Amino acid sequence: MARLLPFSGKQKQIKVAVCGLSGTIDRSTIPGVGKSWLCSRLVHSEYDSFQEASVGESGEDRHSSSISHEDFYSREVANDHFLYYGRRTVSVPTDEMKTVEVDLHVVEQTEFMDQRGENLPFHSLGAPDKSYSERATKRSLVPSCSPKHIYINRTQVRCSMRREKFIFKGKTHLGQLYPMPFKVDAYVITYDGSLLHRAAVGMAQKSKLADLLRQ
Repeated sequence: MARLLPFSGKQKQIKVAVCGLSGTIDRSTIPGVGKSWLCSRLVHSEYDSFQEASVGESGEDRHSSSISHEDFYSREVANDHFLYYGRRTVSVPTDEMKTVEVDLHVVEQTEFMDQRGENLPFHSLGAPDKSYSERATKRSLVPSCSPKHIYINRTQVRCSMRREKFIFKGKTHLGQLYPMPFKVDAYVITYDGSLLHRAAVGMAQKSKLADLLRQ
């Protein structure tokens, strides 16, 4: 059980990483456990913008982790297995019984699979030899390239819908832009109890949860 720590009000940003079951089971894509939906809900305060980001007009899920090579090397994914959903200003109670406005930044830790052939994970330059749990619990995230665009959904990636906001503007040195690290303050692990009746998925969720908590 997580312990709620007092918030002093001095911190003006809270950076959250959302993780949970990702990838495939026996080379088959697993059902979603809600990571992308939670990230969208944290960033989009209004239902309409949340609905637009998460589902299409026909109700299809817009956050499949099985993607093309072109999508993996897009500015939104940028050769990484984490996505930046943007920020939202929220009011947070402090330990002095006051409230302060804080920028909540949200990333999702996932595992992108190559939709061609056998659904194998893409090779990431950022953490080439790390398991999902090792990557997902890193405190400092550095994108493989800069700037990295805010992610909304796969439709945006496929249609190259750009927004003029980036995960890190980076540091410039001799005309070259260097990415800045994203320092994680808190982790949220998603767990879908409705999938427990599916033996393989249920066991995979339990195993992933235990593995994440061991890191």
